[in-house]
Amino acid sequence: EPMNYILDREECFSYNDLDSIQQIDYIINYWSKVDNVHLFEEFYRRVESANKKFNDFKNKGSKSDRGRIHIIHGDPINIDYRITENGDFEIWNYHHNKKFIFINRFGYYECYNC
Repeated sequence: EPMNYILDREECFSYNDLDSIQQIDYIINYWSKVDNVHLFEEFYRRVESANKKFNDFKNKGSKSDRGRIHIIHGDPINIDYRITENGDFEIWNYHHNKKFIFINRFGYYECYNC
């Protein structure tokens, strides 16, 4: 599933049309072409981290909105927490003024501006 976060649109369609054995072969082939073992290790470290940090009753951590952003962008520089009359928010801040806002909807966080 997290492979969809790093594949382009055409690759995603091809990957999702495969059965599970073919997907495993695709993943092996994909990462064998990447000339940076650290990139591979970092990607799967982020997937494991997302599964530990962001599991909820609705999604596996890597399938959640926060997990997806964590896998793609890594750890934020900092997280601001806000509670307003509109709900409970997490604001993830990254370099270059990039921000992601998550709102707590019934016990799980959804991306508000992704």
